[in-house]
Amino acid sequence: MSYAIMRAEKLKSHQIHFSQNHNERNHKNYSNPDINLEKTKDNYHLVESKNYSRDTEHIIQKNYKGTKNIRKDAVKNIELIFTSDKDFFDKLSPVDERKFFEESLKFTQEYFGEKNIFSAVVHKDETTPHMHVNLVPIKDGKLSAKIVIGNRKNLENMQDEFYKKISKTFPELERGKKKEITNALHLDLQEYKKQSIKKIEKDIEIIEKRKEKIDNSINEYSQKWSGHSSDNYKIKAIYKNAKPQLLGTKVLVEREDLRFVTNKAYKTFIADERVREFARENSRIKTENYDLREENKTVRNLKAQMREKNNDYDRLETKNYILNSDINALKKEKEEDKKILNDFLKQYKINGKSLNEHFKEFKEKLEKTVSKAKVRTRSKDMER
Repeated sequence: MSYAIMRAEKLKSHQIHFSQNHNERNHKNYSNPDINLEKTKDNYHLVESKNYSRDTEHIIQKNYKGTKNIRKDAVKNIELIFTSDKDFFDKLSPVDERKFFEESLKFTQEYFGEKNIFSAVVHKDETTPHMHVNLVPIKDGKLSAKIVIGNRKNLENMQDEFYKKISKTFPELERGKKKEITNALHLDLQEYKKQSIKKIEKDIEIIEKRKEKIDNSINEYSQKWSGHSSDNYKIKAIYKNAKPQLLGTKVLVEREDLRFVTNKAYKTFIADERVREFARENSRIKTENYDLREENKTVRNLKAQMREKNNDYDRLETKNYILNSDINALKKEKEEDKKILNDFLKQYKINGKSLNEHFKEFKEKLEKTVSKAKVRTRSKDMER
């Protein structure tokens, strides 16, 4: 059973160059052992590009209608891979094989827009033929891979559409298996990220409310003690009007003035304590705010890493599927060779005996010779 396979990978500016080096075979040495450079001459283009980065920028300049500057870390390319397994391609003629890739390209042009596609190259120098298609994710004048591809559900819908089209020409193909288990894990991770972000946002909201409460309290006390200067003038007047006693250090003041000064001193003490408390609370809030910002950075980094891991997974899954198909094909060949050898050994005879019988006689004679040699060796050892 062969499957129609289509995979998508998002590329940022710094990754486009690496994609070109691989797709166009710009190097002579590759870590991938499946690449046979002697067969690279058999690779061919359905859409050719001499410079991926330059063509990408040209398409953006021509079709991007946004008013904002494009972010440096924006996704500027989508690379699609179209393939099946080795068994499927082995049964096709060269004309039909090319037809498979031409139909895949037609689907891409209809789905993404022909003007956004700048490269389509077929690799025949690896174990299984496949095609890389590079395009710029622009739709309605907006550069956005999220709009063009969307989430994983949208990607699966796109794969469904591809299967519907390709199966009209190649009905023997099955739709590639969906990644239910992977999706479940992906959703679990997404839910974890959402919960983490919600927790951080809730913590920030609590701290903001506490800060707002403290600011209100400070403003309240500031207004309450705005008459502090006039109170100081009154205290100075009380001090000036105080009558020193003839003996000792005591002075005589009016009872009302004494009550005013005492009350003022108490309120000042309380206010000082509250200010110190606010200062300590403000320090704690600053520390918590810093911790939350750092945690928020970590979550953003995790989201970026998760996107990269998802792209890596899609690429590796395609590679794994192709390798498994090749392994199954080799196992099948091995079983066929084994059957041919067994049939040969049974049918081919020497002096009326099959090779199997000759091998058995030879094995028995060899075992007897080895046994006699062991006995002679033990006898000599005993004589010594």
